[in-house]
Amino acid sequence: MLNGIILGLIAMFSFGIIEIALKKVSERLGTHTTILYRGLFVVITLLLFSILFQQPVILSPEVILWMILTSFFGIIAFFSFVYALKIGKVSVISPVAHGSAAVTVLLAVLFYKEVLSTFQAFGIILVILGTLFVSFKWKELKNLNLQEITKGLPYALLTLFTWGITFFLYKISVNKAGAFTPALLIDGMTFLGMLAAVPFVKKVAHPSKKDWWLLAFIGLFSGIAILCLSYGFTKEFISVVTPIVYASPFVTVILARIFLKETLEINQYLGIMGIIVGVVLLAF
Repeated sequence: MLNGIILGLIAMFSFGIIEIALKKVSERLGTHTTILYRGLFVVITLLLFSILFQQPVILSPEVILWMILTSFFGIIAFFSFVYALKIGKVSVISPVAHGSAAVTVLLAVLFYKEVLSTFQAFGIILVILGTLFVSFKWKELKNLNLQEITKGLPYALLTLFTWGITFFLYKISVNKAGAFTPALLIDGMTFLGMLAAVPFVKKVAHPSKKDWWLLAFIGLFSGIAILCLSYGFTKEFISVVTPIVYASPFVTVILARIFLKETLEINQYLGIMGIIVGVVLLAF
């Protein structure tokens, strides 16, 4: 059980450290270009992992069909999230989008019949609520007008539902093909989808040298995150692993506090405490 939680924590950390870089790159390069090159570096990372650790790719028509369906929702989710970050306020977009853990947990309990202990159920609630609390600053949020709050909100809501469905469906392919193949296919199909869309995009931005480094950084840690998530699903209920992974804003705000000297507000401290206590409870 603990192995799945540890893998979830590594995925959470990996996703958390790229969020600031993702916003900066998407603002300069646009949504399509960011997703395209991020996908390239994720695929490179996963292929290197396959070579180094001799991980086979297990393909079957059934697995490919499930991954096409999963990737469809995944592309919508990631595209809507990056675009929402680009046009909206992080203090609004992030808590809404990361609430998708609740969708995944609900679907897993209903359709996979995952049975949780009382401690685990309470831990999941604490992690989800903690993620929502840590994802925004109350002072910034209360100073926003209605237009600023609603800008990007429809895309954040779309992300909430499609991300929740993506992780729910992803478990099916993991059960059928093991951990590595779905990890490679979901980002590989996303990359190919963005590549196929290039002729229909008005302009594909040219990354600067700094952008290339940031994209490589984002791709590397995205690859690590998806691998840990995938292997975590083989060790533990997705209703336990997924909320931990979605708690990545916890890492983002901690890093912003340490390196950018950003101040944390009381709701964020409460969110951090909720996530820590919640993760501990998930181990019982």
